[in-house]
Amino acid sequence: MRRTVVFVVMAVVVLVAIPVAGMSDTLSVSGGTPSGVFMSVETPVARFQLCPEDPVGTDPVSFGPTTVEVGQTSHVLAYFTSTWVGFERATELTVRLEISDGDGFFESSPEWIARGGRGHSTGTVMWAFLDVEPGVYTVQPSANVGASQGAVNSGDGATLHTCALSAFVIPVS
Repeated sequence: MRRTVVFVVMAVVVLVAIPVAGMSDTLSVSGGTPSGVFMSVETPVARFQLCPEDPVGTDPVSFGPTTVEVGQTSHVLAYFTSTWVGFERATELTVRLEISDGDGFFESSPEWIARGGRGHSTGTVMWAFLDVEPGVYTVQPSANVGASQGAVNSGDGATLHTCALSAFVIPVS
């Protein structure tokens, strides 16, 4: 009984200590009210093609470029939402967000991975590009598929549809 109490107390101490230790590793950033919101949405009425026309294959493809104007040093918070289908269980879809200015500036978010399977899946990727200098930028998603779980190939690719991209320009305070 006494040993059980000791283990329970130790477990509680570990559970409480781990989040506190991890909190010191986080980055907290603040900014003001968004000075601009830029959106690209694929709709049948607008006949605007934001998603790639062909299935996304093993080579990364960037698509849906959205022009974003930054008037003063700001954080650019970007969201990309899509529905995808058509890739096998042993395949994964990798999605990134990118920002560039055409003059050599380029940043990419980490990769987000969606596993393949039957049916449609929907997901949203979000990333904050910090301390972006004034200028005109292109924000866009990039995607590719790859084999996972020891598979030899990645199938015919993934079809993305119902895409939407939003970028919020938040001045640094």
